[in-house]
Amino acid sequence: MPLSSTLIVNTNDENVSEPFKSIALSNEIDSSIFTANREIILLVAGLFGTSCFLNSKQEWANAKLKDYIETIQTDVDRRETIHVDIIRELAVLCDNDFKFSDDL
Repeated sequence: MPLSSTLIVNTNDENVSEPFKSIALSNEIDSSIFTANREIILLVAGLFGTSCFLNSKQEWANAKLKDYIETIQTDVDRRETIHVDIIRELAVLCDNDFKFSDDL
């Protein structure tokens, strides 16, 4: 996978809980790898601009929800396994003032 299509979660807050844990973004750098190699990853990723960074829990949640919506139509097993959990967490996030785009 090219670095330009990699996602880096860089919330600058270790207390941010991961949204939609049941959705794994295939192009997201694992948090343990990012933590261990933070400076070098940020340096190299900076060459590609800010498009590869998710700088808030809101951006992270949007990316995960968009991925879920794109794959749920064709991945029946995944849909049946996690759909209810996704809807429950979405309701909680919306109650906590998260805003999701209508064009997801």
